[in-house]
Amino acid sequence: MSSLFSPLALGGFQLRNRIALPPLTRCRSEQPGNIPGDMMVEYYRQRASAGFMITEGTQIEPRGQGYAWTPGIHSEAQIAGWKKWLMPFIRKAVPFFASFGMLGAYRTMRFSLICSHLLPLLLLLLQV
Repeated sequence: MSSLFSPLALGGFQLRNRIALPPLTRCRSEQPGNIPGDMMVEYYRQRASAGFMITEGTQIEPRGQGYAWTPGIHSEAQIAGWKKWLMPFIRKAVPFFASFGMLGAYRTMRFSLICSHLLPLLLLLLQV
């Protein structure tokens, strides 16, 4: 019988255990600019023993921000912030997934169209 702490193959990922950190909005980005920074690094570092982690909702376009102080991924400074603090997790082989914030019922057709064209670009920019 498998335990919560036993390894698991999930798709192309080998997880060290079966514990997942779900996306939780922490509102800890650095201001101005909604840049992922040291407070976010510490939050995720404290939870790095999970099998995999999903980031808090991350806006992919300025009009997509649903809450104050949530991180973005649409400016050069934000992308640099993500890369800076994700590198230690990548080196430790902790699978990390981004949760892109979409504002649920508040999104508009125009915002949906922007997102559908912007997402492939963002994925290219974040390749490390």
